[in-house]
Amino acid sequence: DVEGGLAFLAEQPEVDPQRLFFLGHSKGATYAPRLLTDHANVRAGVMLAGPFRGIDAMLRAQAEKLREVMEATGASEAQIAEVVGPILATAADLEALRAGTYELPTLDGLPVAYWESWLRLGDQAPALAAALDRPLLVLSGDYDWNVPPSETEAWAARFGEGSIHRTAILPCVTHALNCIAQPDWRRIRASDIGAHVDPRVIEAVVEFLLAHR
Repeated sequence: DVEGGLAFLAEQPEVDPQRLFFLGHSKGATYAPRLLTDHANVRAGVMLAGPFRGIDAMLRAQAEKLREVMEATGASEAQIAEVVGPILATAADLEALRAGTYELPTLDGLPVAYWESWLRLGDQAPALAAALDRPLLVLSGDYDWNVPPSETEAWAARFGEGSIHRTAILPCVTHALNCIAQPDWRRIRASDIGAHVDPRVIEAVVEFLLAHR
């Protein structure tokens, strides 16, 4: 789908095929290093809330965060197990798939090949990104519970000093890229939750893209 979208865009008469950019969110962000590696006409990429670790590690981390939140709100162990258990089961299956010990044709209702592709994509992304000769922007928020800011910090560490790539973590921004104004999640009201993508996200992306047009 990503390849098809890129090809379609390049064929449009109003589009300069040598001035293409790629922007992906969450899992979609993981495609950026591979796409820029394979297509020299993609001039830069933006990874919004892009995980550094593989999907198996991310699912386990998300389950642990969910357990923490449910415990803090007084959920019973049975309630926690009902919600967190399936996520941990999928993470365990993915770990078995990575180890070569998973034997079923599907995993969580999807073909094993789908998950193998996702694992491979995530595993390749850090090295591919570090080797790129065109820039990436890795942008996330410190209120993201799905892909925590430590993932963006890991990207920054992988790139190192003097890299052409840029990373940024925006305060109050969530995985949905909106802002929650109340820092204490136990006290959030509906009025604290931004209804749109935070303007700072848009500004950072536009500034980055304009710099590399």
